Amino acid sequence: MLIVEDTRVNRLLLQHIMENLGFQTRVAVNGQEAITIWREWQPHLIFMDVHLPILDGYEATRTIKAEARGPSPIIVALTAVTLQHEQNSIRAAGCDDLVSKPFRLNDIYDVFVRHLGVQFICDAEPASTPEQHNAVMSPHE
Repeated sequence: MLIVEDTRVNRLLLQHIMENLGFQTRVAVNGQEAITIWREWQPHLIFMDVHLPILDGYEATRTIKAEARGPSPIIVALTAVTLQHEQNSIRAAGCDDLVSKPFRLNDIYDVFVRHLGVQFICDAEPASTPEQHNAVMSPHE
């Protein structure tokens, strides 16, 4: 998973979530870095902040989608703006989905379910602390 986010706390939070679920991650802080990493690594899913320095998420998304050979990566826009015209611009740039910031953990889980077919199976007993909560992923068949 590639995480493209210029805000450090958001970047670290997403990386922590992904790695705790067992996903390999790489991070970029601007659109140009995202393109460079994508060209070398070809992740299946990219979380892309749309407002980035150097090269914004819109242009980075357009470039990645245009250069994709074979299956195109799933690109999920991260945005604090939820106005309809912005959502339309995000989709027009080639993003497959969007998550509004601040996001909830379930928003991220929903992306995995919708786009990667991941199923989360939680313990039947409610966990008393976050550290005791176990999530198991299995491919959706």
